[in-house]
Amino acid sequence: MPAFAKVFDPTFEDLEDPYRHYDAKGEPLDDRLYLPVGFDPGKKQTEVVALHPFPGHDQIVWQRTIPTTGLTEAFWLVEKMQRVAEPFAAVPVFVFEATSIYWRPLRDLFVRLGLPTATVSAVQLKNLRGTQTRKKKSDAIDALQVAKLFKNGSSHASRIPPEPLASLRELCRAHLFFAEFLVAAQNRMIAQQFVLHPESRTPFTRINQRTPMALVTQGLIAPGRLLALSLEELSQLLRRASHGRHGVDVAMQLRQSALTTLAMPPAEAAVSYSLALLGRSYLYVADQILRPLEHRIRDLLQQVPFRHYLQEIPYFGPIVIGTILGELGQPAWFRTADDVVAWFGLDPAVFASAGKQAAGLPLTKRGSRYGRRILWLAAQNWCKYTKIGVQFFRHYRCGKGLSYDATVCAFAARLAKLSWAMSRDGTHYDARRAFRAYLPAQISA
Repeated sequence: MPAFAKVFDPTFEDLEDPYRHYDAKGEPLDDRLYLPVGFDPGKKQTEVVALHPFPGHDQIVWQRTIPTTGLTEAFWLVEKMQRVAEPFAAVPVFVFEATSIYWRPLRDLFVRLGLPTATVSAVQLKNLRGTQTRKKKSDAIDALQVAKLFKNGSSHASRIPPEPLASLRELCRAHLFFAEFLVAAQNRMIAQQFVLHPESRTPFTRINQRTPMALVTQGLIAPGRLLALSLEELSQLLRRASHGRHGVDVAMQLRQSALTTLAMPPAEAAVSYSLALLGRSYLYVADQILRPLEHRIRDLLQQVPFRHYLQEIPYFGPIVIGTILGELGQPAWFRTADDVVAWFGLDPAVFASAGKQAAGLPLTKRGSRYGRRILWLAAQNWCKYTKIGVQFFRHYRCGKGLSYDATVCAFAARLAKLSWAMSRDGTHYDARRAFRAYLPAQISA
């Protein structure tokens, strides 16, 4: 039997204890008989299907459509499922298709009640439907297949990080949202400035500096509005906005560019007004939203219950650390560093057939896209401004022939492993120890 098993599964090991590598720590579900209750949530109503708990039985033992946001119906459902599971000596487990946001209220309620929950992805559900001869899709069929995925062992345990990690996750995601808005607003301001008065960019390095933003918010980028001010008024405005750095010289330069500019947009007043709105919203988000948000994230980092010392890693500020810890959750949830890389979606897809390995496959991009984004940004800074990162980039970009994105993603995967190891063990950052195993000998020496 072992010889045949090795043919079909090369990883098979004929041992007295085949589960010796299994570590139940961090696995929320106990080893017991469960009654799978599948949910296909929608905006207004949710289809619920309970599947027979015994192996080899796929009968539906209960089915109902309930409101998605009904608290009374949710408590009634819990009591009903407990009564349905009682004749089988089973425990009901509530399995959700984790698409959109409609599954969150019910799942969060069941977690607060201490009930076992699990999730499956839409990709798993689509692949399961693809194995059927007849192509049928309905909410009831989806709920049934969600329950079958749990019964087949293909579901994921619902792991909700404890406080303050849960708050760090939400606040850092909000920070990313507003930061992306600032980038989009800045890009649009640059484009509209070029359309309205391109020569006004010359005295200033960036449009999001305080002095040009003072002109933007008051609608003074437009040549007509700029020339309406006297030289003295414009000089005072620039001197006040720049705290004395700019004055008459810059004012004269701006007035001269307004007189000789080539740009004459057809809707100058509308473009100027739109540019002023963008400038005001940019300043409001930067000053009134992001600053208090960053202070709150710093306070939550002080409450993390375990030592991590991630602040010792170069280019790991409060937002990077908060995002990594919030998206990672408890370090004990992951058994190996490769699991952490896969959780952030930084592992390359693998495809092999007929003894041939496909090359150039993209990343899986599964798991947390927020953590993957922040690790990519941190790795980009490493590859630009640190000695280890620059040497790593040159070796794999020039020596190995990897693309720019692939090289940065490879270093981001190293940072993910390093962050998890330091959080798990509570150790300090040691560059030579951390990167010796990853870099070639001539680089790490």
